[in-house]
Amino acid sequence: LPRHLAHDAAFVERFKREVKATCVMSHPNIVRIHDTGIEKGIFYLATEFIDGETLNQRLRREGKLPLIEALRVGRDVARALNHAHARNILHRDVKPENVMISRNGVVKLADLGLVKFLNDEQFITAEGIAVGTPHYISPEQARALKSVDHRSDLYSLGAMLFHIITGRLPYEGDNGAEVMKRHVFEAAPDPRGVDPNLPANIAEMLMKLMAKNPDQRF
Repeated sequence: LPRHLAHDAAFVERFKREVKATCVMSHPNIVRIHDTGIEKGIFYLATEFIDGETLNQRLRREGKLPLIEALRVGRDVARALNHAHARNILHRDVKPENVMISRNGVVKLADLGLVKFLNDEQFITAEGIAVGTPHYISPEQARALKSVDHRSDLYSLGAMLFHIITGRLPYEGDNGAEVMKRHVFEAAPDPRGVDPNLPANIAEMLMKLMAKNPDQRF
């Protein structure tokens, strides 16, 4: 944790929560934390080293992933989320930058810094402050609702899959606020508008994941 943030109680609490959340999880598709502590006033954690790159780096280089590989990435991230959700933990920032791919192809979900315990009534982020990344944020997270649950992560997974399958972001805009507004008010885009050759069942899966109403998602 940067030294100047060590004096910020909110950041320290979020850091401790990241460690607490990750320590209760052990899954092959989640980056492991080995140790944590304080050294000379600096809060730190040591994670496993992933010899590879982020999904975002891969996208920048290739534009999009072959469909079968994209679906494999989605499957493994879904498995990681399922493990977290079973422990009442939300990730809240599923995006390509937070997905690691090792040299031997293992997919790992990383960066639980925005994690939220569903059974914890002491929220760090107050209602009215949106948390997440605009291009992949769920409508309920963009609206800063406290009633966010695991289906918000599923929406972000759908938005990320849309990007890595089609090579295009589901919504674009001149700034983050405009993008979040589109996530809230515009219907889920049909990925076949970008790739007409995409199988219908894949397109339907993405649109179901990105349904505005959480009750209409998986």
